[in-house]
Amino acid sequence: MKKRAIIAIIITIITIIASNKFWLMIRPMSVNFDILGHGKCRIEVQLSKKDDNEFAKVRSGSIRINLDDQKHADIVVNRAKSPKRVKLILSDLSSNEPIAISNVKFRDGKYALESIGKFKVDGAKVVKKDNKLVLIPYNSRITLTYPETLKFRAGIKFDFLVFSSILILVYLLAYKLSDYVADFSTIEGKSRVEIIFLTIFFVFLFIPMLHMNQDVMSKKENRTLAEWKPLVAENGMINYDYGNNFNEWFNDRFYLRQTFVTLHSDLSMLIANSCEKGLFDNKNKTLYLKWSFGHSDIDIIKDNFKALYDFNSWCSKHNIKLYILIVPNKSDIHTTNLNYFIKGYKHKAFLNYISEINREDKIKVIYPYSSMLNAVASGKQLYFKTEHHWTDDGAFIGYKELMKVIKKDYPDVNVLGSQDFNYIHSNLVRGEFFRTFGYGQSCRNMGISDQLCGKYHQFEYTYYQHKDFNSLNQIVVEKLYHKAKIYHYNKGYNTRVILLGTSQGENLTEFIPYTFKDVKRIRNNSVRGVKTEDEFKIMKRFEKEMLDYKPDIIIFCITYANLEYLHDIFNME
Repeated sequence: MKKRAIIAIIITIITIIASNKFWLMIRPMSVNFDILGHGKCRIEVQLSKKDDNEFAKVRSGSIRINLDDQKHADIVVNRAKSPKRVKLILSDLSSNEPIAISNVKFRDGKYALESIGKFKVDGAKVVKKDNKLVLIPYNSRITLTYPETLKFRAGIKFDFLVFSSILILVYLLAYKLSDYVADFSTIEGKSRVEIIFLTIFFVFLFIPMLHMNQDVMSKKENRTLAEWKPLVAENGMINYDYGNNFNEWFNDRFYLRQTFVTLHSDLSMLIANSCEKGLFDNKNKTLYLKWSFGHSDIDIIKDNFKALYDFNSWCSKHNIKLYILIVPNKSDIHTTNLNYFIKGYKHKAFLNYISEINREDKIKVIYPYSSMLNAVASGKQLYFKTEHHWTDDGAFIGYKELMKVIKKDYPDVNVLGSQDFNYIHSNLVRGEFFRTFGYGQSCRNMGISDQLCGKYHQFEYTYYQHKDFNSLNQIVVEKLYHKAKIYHYNKGYNTRVILLGTSQGENLTEFIPYTFKDVKRIRNNSVRGVKTEDEFKIMKRFEKEMLDYKPDIIIFCITYANLEYLHDIFNME
């Protein structure tokens, strides 16, 4: 009898823990603060469950507010159980007038930030006055990140009626089950212990169904998760592939999946210095995505380059100068001691092809391979150790090589030098669109945990900041199907430029906007709502936009690994 009661109690405890969301409900987290200003804007609050700068696991809430009518913002964030960091994002600003924020509080005013002056602000100049932050926008998106750990939890509502009902029913059912099993001494050679084990095993099979992930994207894997496709579609048609669709949906979204993905990647990296998507150079403390070691056959590259010749003809027809900047793969610049790394003949064939193109001078292609190798030999770190993007040092070399070619067509343009910048240093990575610092995208793409990735952030990178950065006007456009920035710098060369291309162009925005008077940055990849297969359909997506902007110059910045997608530039399907 005693053993049966113990077994029943164990099963009951497991069930109670698994069903906690039904009887222990987290109250919504209220975030409120005073805000003074003019015009309309959208305010988003992000609460991160991790105590780092990544904001990879967040709960968020947002409102749209008219600052002429409202002086107080109240935002509700659901399911924020124990937030560690807070970020405020002001976007879609309809006015450039100053905005004052004060009295940031949580849980209906129960907790307040100790000092609002500790917020790190991006997108606005900051004046601290009377425990208020006065923001003077120079961007349509302002981000305020609080660098210290929050020390409170969300309120919890305990539903005693539901709890007691589950407790009693499960215990009675579990006791009856154990009593039923006890009636068997042996069934076909199977002992009672084995029967109990199998019962518990099948109970655990239900755990993956306790909470299905509803996210659209997996940040850990940098991909879109499978969508739910019903058996009967809205038009009444039967989905005969329902079984496969359900299997894909369940495999992408079952409870604790991301935990297992991260654990698998961490163990692989620690034991074998590699995982499914990446490699780790233990000597140089550097991560590599596996695709960065690939080299296409030269015949495929030559065939894809036909699209670049067509792009150049299109530009010439509209009196636009086209400059194509190809960023080398990280693995081709920072050599490693990895056994699986073979540079090989394919890359040498590409170097010969680029030399041939430059001799013909029909299209202008800049591939700063030799200059970057020389810089690495002198001790420069040109790519982030935990990411595939080039550092500011690497991008500055690319900028200088690009400007050598542009200066032949525009001899009066001023090329920036090292004397034009102040320098800051950090062991965190800044290589993406919003220019924020973090652990690096490759860690996320490989599925490696922040804890493991953080061990290899001992290198201090140099970041460039133009001495006249306060004079640069910037507008950020980020919406469904489109991601862009518009720059205006009165002291720049009087030429309109489009900086088109992939994420490697982001670090060029520390240099190009200060060189020319008007610059429009258009991002073609990793854009919300755009399918991967449509990312390089440049003419289909941007032809009208480019013509409307009337640029004098288009700089097309891509990575060597992107060459395999160039055939899609004029694909209108």
